[in-house]
Amino acid sequence: GREVTRVGTVVHEIAHTLGLPDQYGETNGIGSYSGMANSWGIDGSQRYPPLMDPWSKIAAGWLVPISLEASGTYELPPSATDDTVYIITEGYPDDEYLLIENRQPLGFDSALPQ
Repeated sequence: GREVTRVGTVVHEIAHTLGLPDQYGETNGIGSYSGMANSWGIDGSQRYPPLMDPWSKIAAGWLVPISLEASGTYELPPSATDDTVYIITEGYPDDEYLLIENRQPLGFDSALPQ
Protein backbone atom coordinates (compact mmCIF):
# COMPACT_ATOMS: atom_id res chain seq x y z
CA GLY A 1 0.00 0.00 0.00
CA ARG A 2 0.87 3.64 0.12
CA GLU A 3 0.56 4.15 3.88
CA VAL A 4 3.15 3.72 6.58
CA THR A 5 2.55 0.52 8.52
CA ARG A 6 1.17 1.06 12.00
CA VAL A 7 3.45 -1.05 14.15
CA GLY A 8 2.41 -0.17 17.71
CA THR A 9 0.12 -3.12 18.39
CA VAL A 10 2.43 -5.53 16.56
CA VAL A 11 5.38 -4.46 18.75
CA HIS A 12 3.23 -4.69 21.88
CA GLU A 13 2.03 -8.22 21.12
CA ILE A 14 5.48 -9.50 20.09
CA ALA A 15 6.83 -8.13 23.38
CA HIS A 16 4.36 -10.40 25.19
CA THR A 17 6.14 -13.37 23.58
CA LEU A 18 9.31 -12.10 25.29
CA GLY A 19 7.49 -12.28 28.63
CA LEU A 20 6.69 -8.59 29.03
CA PRO A 21 3.41 -7.84 30.82
CA ASP A 22 0.92 -5.10 30.00
CA GLN A 23 1.77 -1.82 31.71
CA TYR A 24 -1.62 -0.16 31.40
CA GLY A 25 -4.32 0.15 33.99
CA GLU A 26 -6.12 2.72 36.07
CA THR A 27 -4.02 2.20 39.19
CA ASN A 28 -0.69 0.78 38.02
CA GLY A 29 -0.35 2.06 34.45
CA ILE A 30 2.41 4.29 33.11
CA GLY A 31 0.32 6.17 30.59
CA SER A 32 1.75 6.76 27.14
CA TYR A 33 5.36 6.25 28.16
CA SER A 34 5.67 2.61 27.10
CA GLY A 35 4.79 0.43 24.17
CA MET A 36 3.43 -1.97 26.79
CA ALA A 37 1.03 0.68 28.08
CA ASN A 38 -0.22 2.53 25.00
CA SER A 39 0.63 0.93 21.66
CA TRP A 40 -1.45 3.55 19.82
CA GLY A 41 0.82 6.42 20.88
CA ILE A 42 -0.04 9.78 22.34
CA ASP A 43 -1.74 11.00 19.17
CA GLY A 44 -3.71 7.74 18.76
CA SER A 45 -2.50 7.15 15.17
CA GLN A 46 -0.11 4.22 15.82
CA ARG A 47 2.40 6.04 13.62
CA TYR A 48 4.34 7.10 16.73
CA PRO A 49 4.06 4.28 19.27
CA PRO A 50 6.02 5.05 22.42
CA LEU A 51 9.36 3.45 23.09
CA MET A 52 9.53 0.62 25.60
CA ASP A 53 9.93 1.81 29.17
CA PRO A 54 13.20 1.11 31.04
CA TRP A 55 11.67 -1.63 33.21
CA SER A 56 10.53 -3.53 30.11
CA LYS A 57 13.94 -3.12 28.43
CA ILE A 58 15.64 -4.51 31.53
CA ALA A 59 13.15 -7.40 31.82
CA ALA A 60 13.73 -8.29 28.14
CA GLY A 61 17.50 -8.27 28.66
CA TRP A 62 18.01 -5.31 26.31
CA LEU A 63 19.91 -3.15 28.80
CA VAL A 64 21.59 -3.12 32.18
CA PRO A 65 20.95 0.06 34.18
CA ILE A 66 23.84 2.07 35.60
CA SER A 67 23.65 2.29 39.39
CA LEU A 68 23.93 5.78 40.86
CA GLU A 69 25.43 5.46 44.31
CA ALA A 70 26.82 8.96 44.90
CA SER A 71 25.41 12.45 44.76
CA GLY A 72 26.56 14.39 41.75
CA THR A 73 25.75 15.76 38.35
CA TYR A 74 25.07 13.21 35.64
CA GLU A 75 24.32 13.47 31.94
CA LEU A 76 21.69 11.31 30.32
CA PRO A 77 21.24 11.18 26.53
CA PRO A 78 17.71 10.99 25.08
CA SER A 79 16.14 7.51 25.20
CA ALA A 80 15.33 7.74 21.49
CA THR A 81 19.05 7.73 20.64
CA ASP A 82 20.69 5.93 23.56
CA ASP A 83 19.80 3.08 25.93
CA THR A 84 21.41 4.59 29.03
CA VAL A 85 19.21 4.21 32.11
CA TYR A 86 20.15 5.02 35.69
CA ILE A 87 18.92 3.11 38.72
CA ILE A 88 18.80 4.37 42.31
CA THR A 89 18.29 1.82 45.07
CA GLU A 90 19.53 3.85 48.07
CA GLY A 91 16.67 4.90 50.32
CA TYR A 92 14.17 2.44 48.84
CA PRO A 93 12.91 -0.86 50.29
CA ASP A 94 14.77 -3.94 48.98
CA ASP A 95 12.14 -4.66 46.33
CA GLU A 96 11.83 -1.04 45.09
CA TYR A 97 14.05 1.30 43.08
CA LEU A 98 13.93 4.34 40.85
CA LEU A 99 14.71 4.08 37.12
CA ILE A 100 15.66 7.28 35.31
CA GLU A 101 15.60 7.85 31.56
CA ASN A 102 15.54 10.99 29.41
CA ARG A 103 12.44 11.02 27.22
CA GLN A 104 12.51 13.72 24.54
CA PRO A 105 10.19 14.31 21.56
CA LEU A 106 12.41 12.49 19.06
CA GLY A 107 11.77 9.60 16.65
CA PHE A 108 8.78 7.52 17.71
CA ASP A 109 8.54 9.76 20.78
CA SER A 110 8.17 12.88 18.61
CA ALA A 111 4.54 13.28 19.73
CA LEU A 112 5.42 13.47 23.44
CA PRO A 113 3.96 16.59 25.06
CA GLN A 114 6.33 19.37 26.06
